[in-house]
Amino acid sequence: MSNADDKISFSSLDRDILIEALAPQKDASEFHALTFRASAIDYLMEVNEKVSAIVLRNGITIPVVLPYQKLKQSVYAPDFKDGPILNLLNETGHAAKDILVPGLSDEFNDKAGLVIRATLRKPGTNETVRMDFSEAAMLSYAPDSNTRSKTSHSVLVKFTPEINVPLNTQTAHIDMPYEDFMTYLDEAKKKGLKTLDLCTTFINNPKKYGFDPL
Repeated sequence: MSNADDKISFSSLDRDILIEALAPQKDASEFHALTFRASAIDYLMEVNEKVSAIVLRNGITIPVVLPYQKLKQSVYAPDFKDGPILNLLNETGHAAKDILVPGLSDEFNDKAGLVIRATLRKPGTNETVRMDFSEAAMLSYAPDSNTRSKTSHSVLVKFTPEINVPLNTQTAHIDMPYEDFMTYLDEAKKKGLKTLDLCTTFINNPKKYGFDPL
């Protein structure tokens, strides 16, 4: 991926991909290699037409010399042709050392402030429940393929132990593709929305989202 014009190609959403990048230290004069899963990302952001950034849930911000749409495709819609690792070592670190990433408002970064309203399905069953929960209530979320969703791709959400999910499980499916889920999530946060209503999104897209009953 040293050439920004190279085609980024993978082959499925079967796994939560690993990403390798060079993360800046506090003074941004030195960098250290970092490997993390896509589910560790809080959000992606556009810096300018040629540069974007990855913001991890722990607050680390990594400038990436790739256009926003290309980075989003690489992270949220990979196809694994070259393996389950997205190598961004050549697009981060010294390649982006002079890039100033603008700070965002505290409201944008307040994960607990965004409420997600979604239909959750207990894996392997028809049992569903509509539930409101904060982004911080999700311990992790990752792509899950070969599911009974209408596209065969769902988001597998694991909730923190203190969250009461009315399905007698801390793991549930949101039956929509992971890339779509992340797009809706990013857009809601950028717009400063208080609630991301995926239930209405499901109702408005009955042929695209949801699951096929047993």
